[in-house]
Amino acid sequence: MAFMNKFIPSEKRKLSTDTYEDIILNLNNILNTKKNYGSLLEDFGIRDLNEFNNKEGIIRIVMQEVVKNIETYEPRLTVQEIESVDSKSLFQLSFKIRCVLKDEKRSLNMVFDSIMNSFLIN
Repeated sequence: MAFMNKFIPSEKRKLSTDTYEDIILNLNNILNTKKNYGSLLEDFGIRDLNEFNNKEGIIRIVMQEVVKNIETYEPRLTVQEIESVDSKSLFQLSFKIRCVLKDEKRSLNMVFDSIMNSFLIN
């Protein structure tokens, strides 16, 4: 069950039978949460990136934050690789992340949009 679903009353909670969909939902909740805003947990989510004025600094920090959050809050996955991918837009950072579901081998792709400051995982 996704971490955030634990806060939904049980009578309203949609039970997911698909582990893959459940992991995607959980990752979207984790990685789209701003640190210190969307959770009582101090290290949950991605920190504010406004302090950085260069793309390399943002890329490095985002990659570290993503790996740390996945390892901490999505124990069903193992992060094998995360790399920056060239984007057509100057305002979008893209990352490819390869994770393995601990029960089976299946990879996930992630895009971080620095304009909207959000993650999309598929």
